Amino acid sequence: MQETWHINCDWDETLPEPFVDKWALFRQELNSAKTLLFPRRIVSFDKPHRLFIHGFCDASEGAYGACLYIQAEDKNVALAARLLCSKSRVAPIKATLIPRLELCSAVLLARLIAGIQRCLRVRIDGIQAWSDSTVALCWIRGDVGRWKTFVANRVTEIVQAFPAKHWNHVSGEENLADLISRGTSPRKLEECDLWWSGPSWLKEKFPAPQNDTKEPSYDIIEIIEAEERRSAPTYNLVTEEHQTIQEILDKFSLLTKIERVLAYCLRFIANLKTQARERALKRLSVVARFTSTHRQTHSSSSIRS
Repeated sequence: MQETWHINCDWDETLPEPFVDKWALFRQELNSAKTLLFPRRIVSFDKPHRLFIHGFCDASEGAYGACLYIQAEDKNVALAARLLCSKSRVAPIKATLIPRLELCSAVLLARLIAGIQRCLRVRIDGIQAWSDSTVALCWIRGDVGRWKTFVANRVTEIVQAFPAKHWNHVSGEENLADLISRGTSPRKLEECDLWWSGPSWLKEKFPAPQNDTKEPSYDIIEIIEAEERRSAPTYNLVTEEHQTIQEILDKFSLLTKIERVLAYCLRFIANLKTQARERALKRLSVVARFTSTHRQTHSSSSIRS
């Protein structure tokens, strides 16, 4: 339906043939949903020894989403994993960078985890979040103050609900939320064991290994710097150059008057550099002029030393 908004088609107009074919295929695939079966019981063990939650998030140009899995261990150290819940969102119509959509999927995952924590009445031994976006993980683990408003607001919400230390990197092939972001048919979903039971490592080790976040490539770093880094405030200093000596020479024709003006200027500069009780404020004389000039020279020498 969102794709039809891009072509500005009125409600009583016939859709283009590609849209009609796509809709017909979708209707046909819905019939396969009748044979789609999945167990109601999330934990297969009667008395699980430990429970762990794993969350995955992913995004594409069309949609983004998140899903949660329960990893259970019984007293015999047998492991089992099963899908707990999932949620998806259609990507905005306005073109958005994929890293930003990946960050939106992380927000969705953080909200999903917070909601599940409020609903579950059993003890959870730990929670981990997984994403295949190195840029989104870089934002989450970075300083919030460095990013622009869009990224900063979402990172703040994520880390408040789910601290950055719980976020890890997973390969794109093992990211279960990829099915949500790219979409699939009920027929293919029925045969997808990866979606229902999670990756193999959920059944091999408890808890699953924490993969260190991969360092973004140079190109990704440039995207972060250019697009999302908050610009430092800039200050413009406007100066106007005056040829003071030349202006005095052009304004006065008498040499003695030029000397007096320069002497007053020099004394004013010297007074600015001294304390109030030591300033020369008497009528200008040859001695006062010499004293002001000497004081200014001595002050400059002291600064240099």
